[in-house]
Amino acid sequence: MASPNNFSFQYEGLSPPKSPFFNKSNCNYWRNRMYIYFRSIDFDLWYIITKNTLKITKIIDGREVEKDIEEYDEKDKITFTKNGRVRNIFMCGLNRNIYIIMLRRLDMLMNYGTC
Repeated sequence: MASPNNFSFQYEGLSPPKSPFFNKSNCNYWRNRMYIYFRSIDFDLWYIITKNTLKITKIIDGREVEKDIEEYDEKDKITFTKNGRVRNIFMCGLNRNIYIIMLRRLDMLMNYGTC
Protein backbone atom coordinates (compact mmCIF):
# COMPACT_ATOMS: atom_id res chain seq x y z
CA MET A 1 0.00 0.00 0.00
CA ALA A 2 1.33 3.42 -0.96
CA SER A 3 2.04 5.94 1.72
CA PRO A 4 -0.26 8.99 1.61
CA ASN A 5 2.81 11.23 1.74
CA ASN A 6 4.45 9.89 -1.44
CA PHE A 7 3.05 12.65 -3.62
CA SER A 8 2.79 15.47 -1.12
CA PHE A 9 6.55 16.12 -0.92
CA GLN A 10 7.72 18.87 -3.26
CA TYR A 11 11.35 19.45 -4.03
CA GLU A 12 12.58 22.92 -3.17
CA GLY A 13 12.23 25.23 -6.16
CA LEU A 14 10.77 22.62 -8.51
CA SER A 15 7.21 23.80 -8.06
CA PRO A 16 6.05 26.76 -10.16
CA PRO A 17 4.74 28.72 -7.14
CA LYS A 18 8.06 28.31 -5.27
CA SER A 19 11.16 30.23 -6.30
CA PRO A 20 14.41 28.23 -6.69
CA PHE A 21 16.30 28.07 -3.40
CA PHE A 22 20.01 28.97 -3.28
CA ASN A 23 22.15 26.60 -1.21
CA LYS A 24 25.62 28.22 -1.65
CA SER A 25 26.88 25.46 -3.96
CA ASN A 26 24.92 26.01 -7.14
CA CYS A 27 25.33 29.69 -8.00
CA ASN A 28 25.25 29.46 -11.83
CA TYR A 29 22.48 26.88 -11.82
CA TRP A 30 20.43 28.97 -9.36
CA ARG A 31 21.01 32.16 -11.36
CA ASN A 32 19.80 30.53 -14.57
CA ARG A 33 16.76 29.07 -12.82
CA MET A 34 15.94 32.44 -11.26
CA TYR A 35 16.24 34.09 -14.69
CA ILE A 36 13.70 31.64 -16.11
CA TYR A 37 11.51 31.88 -13.02
CA PHE A 38 11.31 35.69 -13.07
CA ARG A 39 10.69 35.82 -16.82
CA SER A 40 7.94 33.21 -16.53
CA ILE A 41 6.11 35.32 -13.94
CA ASP A 42 6.45 38.73 -15.57
CA PHE A 43 8.75 39.88 -18.38
CA ASP A 44 9.58 43.12 -16.55
CA LEU A 45 10.85 41.42 -13.38
CA TRP A 46 14.22 40.38 -14.85
CA TYR A 47 14.61 43.90 -16.26
CA ILE A 48 14.13 45.28 -12.75
CA ILE A 49 16.88 42.97 -11.47
CA THR A 50 19.39 43.84 -14.18
CA LYS A 51 18.68 47.58 -14.26
CA ASN A 52 17.96 48.01 -10.55
CA THR A 53 14.65 49.16 -9.11
CA LEU A 54 12.29 50.85 -11.53
CA LYS A 55 12.13 54.46 -10.44
CA ILE A 56 8.80 56.26 -10.41
CA THR A 57 9.59 59.74 -11.65
CA LYS A 58 8.18 62.95 -13.08
CA ILE A 59 9.72 65.88 -14.96
CA ILE A 60 9.98 69.24 -13.17
CA ASP A 61 11.77 72.13 -14.90
CA GLY A 62 13.40 69.71 -17.33
CA ARG A 63 14.76 67.49 -14.54
CA GLU A 64 13.68 63.98 -13.66
CA VAL A 65 12.71 63.68 -9.97
CA GLU A 66 11.09 60.88 -7.98
CA LYS A 67 7.38 61.14 -7.33
CA ASP A 68 5.99 61.22 -3.81
CA ILE A 69 3.84 58.20 -3.04
CA GLU A 70 0.77 60.45 -2.85
CA GLU A 71 1.28 61.29 -6.55
CA TYR A 72 1.22 57.68 -7.78
CA ASP A 73 -1.36 56.81 -10.41
CA GLU A 74 -2.46 53.25 -11.24
CA LYS A 75 0.50 52.65 -13.58
CA ASP A 76 2.93 53.83 -10.88
CA LYS A 77 1.32 51.49 -8.34
CA ILE A 78 1.83 48.55 -10.71
CA THR A 79 5.51 49.49 -11.08
CA PHE A 80 5.87 49.84 -7.30
CA THR A 81 4.27 46.41 -6.84
CA LYS A 82 6.69 44.83 -9.34
CA ASN A 83 9.65 46.20 -7.38
CA GLY A 84 8.28 44.62 -4.21
CA ARG A 85 7.57 41.37 -6.00
CA VAL A 86 11.21 41.04 -7.05
CA ARG A 87 12.39 41.51 -3.45
CA ASN A 88 9.85 39.01 -2.16
CA ILE A 89 10.89 36.33 -4.66
CA PHE A 90 14.54 36.84 -3.72
CA MET A 91 13.71 36.62 -0.02
CA CYS A 92 11.95 33.30 -0.63
CA GLY A 93 14.92 31.95 -2.62
CA LEU A 94 17.66 32.84 -0.12
CA ASN A 95 18.23 32.06 3.49
CA ARG A 96 18.33 35.06 5.83
CA ASN A 97 22.13 35.32 6.12
CA ILE A 98 22.76 35.22 2.38
CA TYR A 99 19.95 37.71 1.76
CA ILE A 100 21.51 40.20 4.21
CA ILE A 101 24.94 39.82 2.55
CA MET A 102 23.43 40.38 -0.90
CA LEU A 103 21.54 43.47 0.26
CA ARG A 104 24.73 44.97 1.73
CA ARG A 105 26.63 44.33 -1.50
CA LEU A 106 23.82 45.76 -3.58
CA ASP A 107 23.75 48.85 -1.36
CA MET A 108 27.52 49.29 -1.75
CA LEU A 109 27.26 48.85 -5.51
CA MET A 110 24.46 51.42 -5.79
CA ASN A 111 26.09 53.98 -3.47
CA TYR A 112 29.80 53.53 -4.18
CA GLY A 113 29.96 51.78 -7.57
CA THR A 114 31.80 48.76 -6.17
CA CYS A 115 31.26 45.73 -3.96
